[in-house]
Amino acid sequence: MKSLRDTLKLILYLLTIIAFLANIYPDFVRQDGVDYVGNDIPPFPVEAADYASCVLVCAKRSGCNAVTYKKTGKICIPKTRIGKDKVNNADAITGYNRKFISNLSGNMPYRPENSGKKSYHLKFIRV
Repeated sequence: MKSLRDTLKLILYLLTIIAFLANIYPDFVRQDGVDYVGNDIPPFPVEAADYASCVLVCAKRSGCNAVTYKKTGKICIPKTRIGKDKVNNADAITGYNRKFISNLSGNMPYRPENSGKKSYHLKFIRV
């Protein structure tokens, strides 16, 4: 029974984080295996336990609209935005604020939606 209780606690914890992130960045898009070069906000890198924690770091930084999280080393790199220069990296997870990026789309030579990489966009419904 203890393992079931622990599993339920973990699920509740994860749902709490997801709900919290939905309130911070409901339009944050995740891309696995991609690292966009440049536009880093100093001081970096920042230590973060996971991708969700990295997004929280970004939420607390003025001007942060994107992050790259590197699983090995648990490194978070806050960014002002993503750029056109990207590196395919299985260890990296990049996230960006869809609303901010779409506002810049006329000025951006590269649109991440056309990259062919798998992206996740979650919409949350408040109950």
